[in-house]
Amino acid sequence: MSWRSDAEAFRRYYGVTSAGNFEGKNILHVQPEAAPVGARTGADEQTTAGTIARGRRILLETRTQRASPGLDDKVLAAWNGLMLAAFAEAGQVLARSDYLEVAARNAEFLLLELSRDGRLMRSWTPAAGGRHNAYLEDYACVADGLLALYRSTFDMRWLVEARTLADSVLAHFSDPLAVSLTPATTMSDWSYDPNRFRITRFRPAMR
Repeated sequence: MSWRSDAEAFRRYYGVTSAGNFEGKNILHVQPEAAPVGARTGADEQTTAGTIARGRRILLETRTQRASPGLDDKVLAAWNGLMLAAFAEAGQVLARSDYLEVAARNAEFLLLELSRDGRLMRSWTPAAGGRHNAYLEDYACVADGLLALYRSTFDMRWLVEARTLADSVLAHFSDPLAVSLTPATTMSDWSYDPNRFRITRFRPAMR
């Protein structure tokens, strides 16, 4: 096949038009299968598949010459807490020991890599490790995940760790005057009384 027929097959396969499909430009997307494209260009399915593969390699070579977009590879405590709870609950309900193993490994990671000086960290990256004091939602989600893992395994360690996070919430976010959770960083001058304390509203902590 000539380069013109190659280009025509590639254009048809990815729906490229002169008008474009987004602000006058083309975002490549697969509409037809390889066989119909081949039928319109006079080539068989195998030949057309090879044409598309060559075109993709050419595009990739061209794209690698441009600056790559930034990579957001940070791990968030809150989102991992949600995942932890999901795997722990699914492992119990579906009798999947592999799900429980994933949940336990995730809990170990959160407690090891996203904890510093008794505080939970907001995010983690391979390069920087745990960074930034966690928000209230991070504590809540991770503690909830640990409780879910405890309910599924009855391993007391996870219950103790969840309680530790709850105590940290009261230590760092409680406001006795407003009877609420706030961005407070220390409550050393206040004694927590579980019989009279009542949470009325939530506000995230500030970094």
